[in-house]
Amino acid sequence: MSPLEIITVLRPSLASDANVNNYITLATQSVSATFYGANYELAIALLACHTHYLAVTRDGSPGVVTYQGAGRLMQSTGGLGVIRDDLELSNYGMQLQRLKMQSPRRGCSTSSEVMSMFG
Repeated sequence: MSPLEIITVLRPSLASDANVNNYITLATQSVSATFYGANYELAIALLACHTHYLAVTRDGSPGVVTYQGAGRLMQSTGGLGVIRDDLELSNYGMQLQRLKMQSPRRGCSTSSEVMSMFG
């Protein structure tokens, strides 16, 4: 499935957003095909959904909600020190974290392999 097809299933509000391709492009620039392998498209979709969630649902505010009133719609967010990673702020981000942990790590066994990675 393409990232857009996955987004259509996971977050229909993003799929119908006029900027959906921009979210996909931004996520593509942050996700490694080598690292995620067969899950590359899923990783792109999850990151795009996470970014959209933060931008729209949380209005881009960082941190976790520490106070929320009902009377005059007050809300306060705590600093990022409360959480380890902004991916923890959405279900999509937490799914991406799990996907990261499941992805095989590419390791090197010799120093020459490591040096070849740097040019």
